[in-house]
Amino acid sequence: AHLMADTLEELHAMAAQLGLPRRALQDKRSGVHYDVTVDMRAQALELGALAISRHVDRELVRAVIRNARAQATAPK
Repeated sequence: AHLMADTLEELHAMAAQLGLPRRALQDKRSGVHYDVTVDMRAQALELGALAISRHVDRELVRAVIRNARAQATAPK
């Protein structure tokens, strides 16, 4: 799964809580995110992350991805 957030600060904070090092950040054209395992996803949800489904929450997913792309430093 991908871990994304409204801000880079929020994203890094959640990643740190999950034990992910900053070097694991994926700064891609597709959007800034961390890849997380199933167990990390469950832990993130317990810590307050919100799960969204690309099948059910299509507009929200698009908005999150647009935001993550805007945060990327990789060439667009």
